[in-house]
Amino acid sequence: MAKKRPQRRRPNSGKRSGRGGGKGRAPAVSVRKLSSGNGWVLVHPRCAVDRTEDLEEVRLMIDGGEHEVAIEELRWLLSGCSDMMAAHVLLGDLAIENFGAEPDVDLARGHYGYAYELGDKALRHAKITGPLPASQPANRPLHEAARGLAWCVEELRHRAVADEIAARVREWDRADPLGVAAMIDLLRSGGRPVIGLSMNKNH
Repeated sequence: MAKKRPQRRRPNSGKRSGRGGGKGRAPAVSVRKLSSGNGWVLVHPRCAVDRTEDLEEVRLMIDGGEHEVAIEELRWLLSGCSDMMAAHVLLGDLAIENFGAEPDVDLARGHYGYAYELGDKALRHAKITGPLPASQPANRPLHEAARGLAWCVEELRHRAVADEIAARVREWDRADPLGVAAMIDLLRSGGRPVIGLSMNKNH
């Protein structure tokens, strides 16, 4: 049965909004302690977990060069689950890649920023700062969102914000496995690191 596609619309700007848990409400994403007791792991909303297979199909679309179809599918997924962090990250990646055109930094920042905010709200609600190891698959989207957002704000010359994101990442995982701090240093020295699609990163 064909899925009904939503109309094209610009995603959330990445600024704080009522979605994802308003004042006095638990955030859409929560955290739980690892069974080892050596850190925390994000708990994603049921609607996001239920769409895991759909997201894998999107990754295959991207791998096959069906970028426009993948974008429409990701928007469709978000229309039913706006707090699906991994979908926002992929749309951010696609906006930066932009396949033949200049990166759409503002669009990417909106998607990365929204995913980052979901994780940030979960941690603030639980009154913890970490550790939140990137080796845990459920934590990976937040680390990827942080890296993408840091790239965007550095491109926009918001250096203090980029440094703040890098510091937060080190609180989550001292190893900084996605190399956020190194990426920022490279950008400031005139390098042009490629963000790359999340589907090509190690999970």
